[in-house]
Amino acid sequence: MNPIFFRVDDRLIHGQVIEGWVKFLNATKIVVIDDKVTNDALQKLAMEIAVPSNIKVLITTVADSIGEIDSCLKKNEKTLALFSNLGDVVRTITLGLKIDSLNLGGLRFAKGKRLISETIFLDQEDAEILKKLLNLGIKINIQPTPSESFKNIQQILMEKF
Repeated sequence: MNPIFFRVDDRLIHGQVIEGWVKFLNATKIVVIDDKVTNDALQKLAMEIAVPSNIKVLITTVADSIGEIDSCLKKNEKTLALFSNLGDVVRTITLGLKIDSLNLGGLRFAKGKRLISETIFLDQEDAEILKKLLNLGIKINIQPTPSESFKNIQQILMEKF
């Protein structure tokens, strides 16, 4: 089993991630892949102190994430890799990151986006990105917490877009 769990959640590190996913995955490391957070010292610090001390936290840029994820794989570290948006997922794949599966946890409402699941709002551009990722063979599901059943994004996209 791949020791890296890839998740898109625009809140990045928060209670569901720490209390739900980190425990469920027995993760020993969280890698936040986000250029904005990497360059925001206050937000970076807030995320780092929100995580229990026994969990390593690494906040990295999209460009640097490839090497960091590769290092986690080589060390077989159980890692939760977090993206805040779908565009960054595509950028990492373009740079060479291999993703087999992707969990969608939360994408908030913004103008032009519509609700497709309890925690996911998408616009046409997001839907096209998801279709592209599916065409690359990536398994994508919506599952806000480990205790909830997951929903396959392919069926939802066919119904909503």
